[in-house]
Amino acid sequence: MGATVAKDNSSEPSGLRAQLAALEDQRRALIARLSSHMAGQAAAICTPTAADPGILKGIFVGERPSSPDKQLDCLRRVLAWRTRSLPLRGIDSRTDGSHCIVSLYVPLMTDLALSEEATKRALVEAGRGLPVTYPAPDPNAERILDRDRARRLSALEAICLRRSLVILGDAGSGKSTLLAFVAHVLATGARGALPGWPETEWSCIPVLLRLRDFSTWLAARETSERSAERLAWAFLRHELTDRNLGFCLPALEAAIHEGRALVLWDGLDEVHPNGLAQVRASLIEFRREAPKCRFVLTSRMFAYQHLDWRLPEAEFPIAVLQPFGRDQVDRFVTDWFQELGAHGGLLLTEAEALADTFRQEIKRTHCSRLASNPLLLTLMVLVFTERRELREERARLFEGAVDVLFSRMDRGLNAEDTRITDLLREARRDRCDAISLCERLSMVMQHQGDADRSSADPGQGAAAGIGEAELVDALRLLHPRQDLDWAQSLTELFKQRAGLLSEERPAVYDFPHRAIREYLAGCALAHAPDFARQVAGLVHHRTYWRETILHAVGFLVQSQRELARPLDLIECLCPPDADMGDALWRRVWLAGEVAIAIGYGRAADTPPGAGRFQRVRYRLAALVESGRLHLGERAAAAAVLARLGDPRFEHRGFQLPARYHGEHERALGMVAIKPGPIVLGCSPDVAGVLPNELGGNVPVALDYAFWTGRYPVTVGQFRVFVAARGYERREWWSELGWVWCHGQRRKEPVGWVDQRAETNRPVVGVTWFEALAYAAWLDAMLRKRSSSLPAGYGLRLPTEAEWALTARGTEGRVYPWGDHFGDGCANCLGTLGEPSAVGLFPLGVTPEGVADMGGNVWEWTLSRDQPYPYEVGDGRNDVDAEGARILRGGSFDAGPLRTRTTARAHAATRETARDLGFRLVLSLSEEAV
Repeated sequence: MGATVAKDNSSEPSGLRAQLAALEDQRRALIARLSSHMAGQAAAICTPTAADPGILKGIFVGERPSSPDKQLDCLRRVLAWRTRSLPLRGIDSRTDGSHCIVSLYVPLMTDLALSEEATKRALVEAGRGLPVTYPAPDPNAERILDRDRARRLSALEAICLRRSLVILGDAGSGKSTLLAFVAHVLATGARGALPGWPETEWSCIPVLLRLRDFSTWLAARETSERSAERLAWAFLRHELTDRNLGFCLPALEAAIHEGRALVLWDGLDEVHPNGLAQVRASLIEFRREAPKCRFVLTSRMFAYQHLDWRLPEAEFPIAVLQPFGRDQVDRFVTDWFQELGAHGGLLLTEAEALADTFRQEIKRTHCSRLASNPLLLTLMVLVFTERRELREERARLFEGAVDVLFSRMDRGLNAEDTRITDLLREARRDRCDAISLCERLSMVMQHQGDADRSSADPGQGAAAGIGEAELVDALRLLHPRQDLDWAQSLTELFKQRAGLLSEERPAVYDFPHRAIREYLAGCALAHAPDFARQVAGLVHHRTYWRETILHAVGFLVQSQRELARPLDLIECLCPPDADMGDALWRRVWLAGEVAIAIGYGRAADTPPGAGRFQRVRYRLAALVESGRLHLGERAAAAAVLARLGDPRFEHRGFQLPARYHGEHERALGMVAIKPGPIVLGCSPDVAGVLPNELGGNVPVALDYAFWTGRYPVTVGQFRVFVAARGYERREWWSELGWVWCHGQRRKEPVGWVDQRAETNRPVVGVTWFEALAYAAWLDAMLRKRSSSLPAGYGLRLPTEAEWALTARGTEGRVYPWGDHFGDGCANCLGTLGEPSAVGLFPLGVTPEGVADMGGNVWEWTLSRDQPYPYEVGDGRNDVDAEGARILRGGSFDAGPLRTRTTARAHAATRETARDLGFRLVLSLSEEAV
């Protein structure tokens, strides 16, 4: 018996290791099954796509079937393989194949919103394969549905409900991942991952195409072959042939024409401007030739703001992706670390502990803004997983991600694998040389996209990327003898491994994400000795180089601690004297973004830096006030101005208006209104007139002096009230208002976290009580100044009659700016879809100089909701009386008719909305109220 024990002991270590390994495999399998069950799909969804013998690097190499249905199955298999995983997920796709994009995808939300009832009805109709009734807002309605109370649609729901859709988003917002996810789910039949998808369309054939490849292919064709007619079809044929799927084309064309396909076009913003017109025309022609087919296109919002890029909105409606909210961030983090526990070599308890630590670090640092971007959140978790550190600066985050991706590519799967750094050491090189090479290659790829090149073999066209021959030639230069065998050995390692640079398809290499490529190109650009001149040469009317330039500035400032060259760039983009055409206005806009990347504190350390910042701020303010550039561009420039500090407002004190068209404000941003009679109501023969506008034809005499705020109260102004603990001081509130505030335990407006950075926009999400309290607080604070208000003056909300006289004037204008509605006069339905910086619509300013009286946000008045006739002194302006209050002016979410000077709406005093703000008046008269 003793001998037996001795024998068992001798084999115990290896036996226990085998048992532990088996138990760990079982544990991981159970976790994977549980995760799959919770996500609503079968546990083995991805298994067939991970190791398909009929697919090699995205190319079909299997037997060609004769049946059309089986041919389409081949197409599905290739697409499922291509979209099986997230390129930056941090878990190697070659380990076991049981994890995929389905496990880590977090649903994205859009700006589209419907009532809960309308959403349910529309999704039921879509699920049954019925024509979807997608209710459009009524532009003549008194109040458009408040989107904060409506049901926001996810991107998947928007695709279900719209047979044609353009999805816009910022860099890294998840556009490409969304298309890959939808394509993968439809290709694999993972029904649980697409709730609400029409039952009749589960056999739908997904087709995923990159418009960057389309643009490259187009540039390689002979000029005589570049007819827009059926150009998209020709590119589709090329893509299928390139993946050895040309035999599927007849079956796929039939499916597209019969409405049994979903065509996904990714990245319109990557199309070269020289070929843009043809690409747009071919996309429109493709859509019109196959109207039954589902069609989704993505683009960065920045580029799509240009009219040259936009498709007809009637045929291609738009949905804008929203940043991640707190719940989405939490779900992403949970899923990520669960995957690490299941497939990434960590114990489940370790993964859970890491997830908790990561969440705590986000709360402790200033990373919440970065985490709201899906790509940046991915990079944050990637770096944290590998380095156990959280990087708060964008440039440093990309630097860490590149380092991690190279390390994973370097070490391979097994300890005995040849390391890339070992081969580099043979050539007396190291990882810095390899990353520098990647920077140069990324710059080459950036120039590929920015140059209208012709291929050496016209008509064939290659996918965008770095060809193998080009890669080998570049690697040879790293070797002291330019050894070809050494370069080919290094290339073989790139082929075998996923990481910073990998083989996307046979003999074509690319980086795992466009943003990584742009960052590396930015690093290469930053090394240029004539940095400012080179960047100035890349800035054209288009936006292709924008992200690369900003990465270059971020790299210089954050990683190299250098300010001189970024400040020189500002001087080059925004010189002291320049003839300001549209191209130079766009340079000023870019200069503002460069200034944000540098940071005011750093720039202010030197007199030249502070002076250049000041010049950029004043130029951006002039851009906003002048009405130059396309509205979308101007709105984006205004957002940059808000982050730099809008010089139209005080930077200290109460943030009141300080400058208007370059001149100093003389009355705290208040505009004198000429006294006189005013007719408040509307004639019954006016189109879209509401019942509450009728009966006000008797003139109301306003014979006292008063002044109206040039702008609605801004976020920046209200932020001072919040910071001063205005919600905690009883003396600023009316009796009913204090009861409401105390009972709600309110400390700030609704949606304050989302709006507080947009300091030059109107504050929204405020009740009537909050508007009153702000007015009382500001009135008291101004009286404490050395230049206090004269006796008898008072700041308060305007009465309805005062608001109307400001908007209409004594001549009775139909609109604040005149008698006719015009494009570019107001931010109303179909314009921007959100509040805009005050003064952004100079064509809509009243003759007296009061801005935003029509559109942007509905404005609270002092007056109760009572029918006409309007009687001064009848108690309708009593602040202590209960009842709903009148709103005036229309909003970004209301139709053009609501911008008329007679348009009225009403809301309960406790109501808040995303389109509801206020402005103040200054009056000498007590009788008015």
